[in-house]
Amino acid sequence: MNQLVVTAVDQPLVTATYWGPILGFIVGAFLTFVVERAREWFYRAKLCPDFRPDDGRCIADSSATTSAQCRWARISIVNRGRTYLRQCQAFVTNVEQEQSGRWITTDPQFIDPLALEWAATPRYTRYKPRDLPRGVEFFITIVASTASASGAGELTLSVDHLPDRLKTLFKPGHRYRITAIITGDKVKPKTISVIVNWTGNWNFDTSKSG
Repeated sequence: MNQLVVTAVDQPLVTATYWGPILGFIVGAFLTFVVERAREWFYRAKLCPDFRPDDGRCIADSSATTSAQCRWARISIVNRGRTYLRQCQAFVTNVEQEQSGRWITTDPQFIDPLALEWAATPRYTRYKPRDLPRGVEFFITIVASTASASGAGELTLSVDHLPDRLKTLFKPGHRYRITAIITGDKVKPKTISVIVNWTGNWNFDTSKSG
């Protein structure tokens, strides 16, 4: 009587035939993912904010021929990456007042983040996100001062829709630390702080915190 004999000789071949395409797909997908991430990293935008009050660019004064005396403190922003930096925008996130060597909350207290303005831009685009080409220096104004007819100065945040309660935020005879965050698509947000010594005179002194 003939017997049907089943052997396992061909099982490894069957297993390889089954798993081979699946493993090939997984390895291919993984390599594609790694290559794409590496390409994005290499061609990424690179956000580089800075504040250098002595470089002749971060501090801008009004022309001597103008009637009103003004000063603007501005954060420098450069995209040092290999592609456009899309939708870049800055917000002031905190304002603190120095007291006895410590930074404390202001009175009135600053609470809500406010959009800062791009320097030297039309009013209708001043507070909107913008795309930055590589290697070009842009500026965001953080505070501005003006001198009144009586000679007294006024210092204000350069933000969109400054709340009425913050119009008396800066008081003469105090130092303030103003913190801003700069954001953009596919970049890590950067934080920078500017210290303002407000004496009540329009040509205030500044320094970079930290």
